[in-house]
Amino acid sequence: HSLYNKAMSIFEDDIREQGEGSFLEIESGDYNTMLPIPYWSWYEKRNEISRALIESRDDIKVKFVWSIIKDSVENCQAFISGKTLEISPTLMPIESFGTFSKANNRILMSATTQDDSFFIKGLGFDIESVSNPLANTDLAWSGEKMILIPSLISEDLERDSVISWLAKTNPERQFGIVALVPGFSKRKQYEKIGAKVVSSNDIFDVVKCQVLIDHRFSF
Repeated sequence: HSLYNKAMSIFEDDIREQGEGSFLEIESGDYNTMLPIPYWSWYEKRNEISRALIESRDDIKVKFVWSIIKDSVENCQAFISGKTLEISPTLMPIESFGTFSKANNRILMSATTQDDSFFIKGLGFDIESVSNPLANTDLAWSGEKMILIPSLISEDLERDSVISWLAKTNPERQFGIVALVPGFSKRKQYEKIGAKVVSSNDIFDVVKCQVLIDHRFSF
């Protein structure tokens, strides 16, 4: 994309200073190598990158977000890899969404956010509402997630053996298992043990079909 090339030109020295090897991988188009554009360089060169964004503002990848960040480019952060350039605000421009920022009542439900200060700084909640959240005092237990990294528990629990153990078909099992993988390149092992690999195009049809075949499965 032309905007990607312009960003590389503007910040080339700043990216290179973080690591010559990583820069060369990014320059060669390596998808897996990513570096942040230093915030001080982003701020100092905000006018240059803003001009580059304006030149691409009619592009489908830019046009819908440019109007939101155009007056706060200095409050954004950027990351670049061998394939993509990602720009995101560090301070959420909630004032651009009056239906949210001017609402008389706003209810936030989160299962993952642990830093309460984000609600104030990022979403504009007042301190009182964060200090005294709505709570069900009769609730004896509330759900929490536990994330286990098998390889850190034991060297014997390497990826292939864990997948084979968990995902292999078991007729005695009274529940279904869904695995989310980072990309379709990781799906081959699941296919080898008989798992159904789905995408956003067919996930609902496959799940519905599976439930009809075996109502015991829970997804």
